[in-house]
Amino acid sequence: MATAFAAAAARPRDTAERRFYRYMAWLMVALVFAGFAPSWFLRGMVPSPRPLAPLDGAVVVHGLLCTLWLLIFWTQTQLVSAGRRDLHMRLGVAGLIVAVLMIPFMYLTMIHLPQRMTQPPGVSPYGWMALPMGALLSYTPLAALGFIRRRDGQAHKRLMLAATLVFMGPAMGRIPLGPPSPAMFTASQVIGLLPFGLLFWWDRMSLGRLHWASITGAALTSAGAAFGVGLMDAPGWISVAQRLPGV
Repeated sequence: MATAFAAAAARPRDTAERRFYRYMAWLMVALVFAGFAPSWFLRGMVPSPRPLAPLDGAVVVHGLLCTLWLLIFWTQTQLVSAGRRDLHMRLGVAGLIVAVLMIPFMYLTMIHLPQRMTQPPGVSPYGWMALPMGALLSYTPLAALGFIRRRDGQAHKRLMLAATLVFMGPAMGRIPLGPPSPAMFTASQVIGLLPFGLLFWWDRMSLGRLHWASITGAALTSAGAAFGVGLMDAPGWISVAQRLPGV
């Protein structure tokens, strides 16, 4: 009897939690689509706020992998909401493969940036490489830790959410919030971190405290954004970028 009452009491919170992550997935899909529609999803069909460089093979694969990652995350939230944890775990294997493949293609896309000349005014081609390097340094440990802690449901879902939120900065950076400039791009990176506020709110509502995985995710993502913005035109970084393997 006590067990039945406990299960009934836990059910509303479980339902609300599933709804929260489902809404977060929809929010991220909307932001990524809005940011990357002119250059990727609707390329050639809608006007772009800035000139588009030709797509090479590495960029195409990178775009496909990032799209797959986002779709897998979205699908996982729907499966959990539907109570299909069996399919959720099976799809997790595909997510692991995509995550592993994303890392080298994030790097390949980064080292090709100087040739693509896609940087905003006032930023050097090699300085521009700091942004994807920051994202790579954030995404890799978050995705790895998320898979390592996959048996810890509360930590796992927060870490995977944080790994996906790494891409909100790049998405917001492509939405024309104002004239292109280093200051405007810095502002877009800060805006890309705001969804962590929703995660913190949910932690307070559901747990009464901030979960360590939420803090870790916000810290690593913020550090990656700060790395990119802070070192964008630092002479030391430009010297390092010019010596990275493959550049």
